[in-house]
Amino acid sequence: MVITTFIIFLAAFVLIGLSSAKKKQATTQDYLVASREVPPLFMALSMMATNNSGLMFIGVIGFVYSFGFAAGWLFLGWAIGDLVSWYFVHKKVRQTSEEQGNITYGQVISNFYGQNHKVLKKLSAILTLVFLGTYAAAQFAAGSKTLYSLFDWHQSIGALVVAGAVLAYCWAGGIRASVWTDVAQCIVMMIAMTLLLVVGLVEVNGFSGLYTGLESIDANLVNLNPDSLMFGAGIFALGWAGGGFSTI
Repeated sequence: MVITTFIIFLAAFVLIGLSSAKKKQATTQDYLVASREVPPLFMALSMMATNNSGLMFIGVIGFVYSFGFAAGWLFLGWAIGDLVSWYFVHKKVRQTSEEQGNITYGQVISNFYGQNHKVLKKLSAILTLVFLGTYAAAQFAAGSKTLYSLFDWHQSIGALVVAGAVLAYCWAGGIRASVWTDVAQCIVMMIAMTLLLVVGLVEVNGFSGLYTGLESIDANLVNLNPDSLMFGAGIFALGWAGGGFSTI
């Protein structure tokens, strides 16, 4: 049943991405920025799905398991950093990019004041390749670990499945396909996380049972400023605020 469900959802995500080809236009602008036609809500959901895919289901769950309640500072700091960049940076970048006809970050950075800094454009292209390549590798690794833990499949299979799905819908529709797929994934993620929370709380007899159970294992797990945070919760939260702000 689990394998069948997984295959059905995977096929659905790929088909949603492929269906975006119906709106595809044979232009670079359409492939890279979907002709600027994607609704803000879709972009927000896509951003959340991108930020919280492998990180949320693999990294954060493991981190919360190790640090307990103190992991909440991670989310607080990240949210604050996101809000700061959203209010003070993103709007200006969006307006400037449209006014100047920029469709890549390299163009935005090199042409921000109406100039054409070719060195900056080349440098941003190299950084994009390095960091997005690393990010993609991390997502393939997350998919591999998930399928290995669920089905005991060899980790190379998981990486190939994820890469094949991404390649298929990106070839079909570019960023529009990616956003449409992300929206579907984000909805599934929110439902799955909510169910996980409800089932988990029922299993441990609510929040009081959770607190008591964690405290019996290790008192640091219910401490908002545990010894395991070397420089304290404040610096820890500030670090993640930097992570949220660094989306710029």
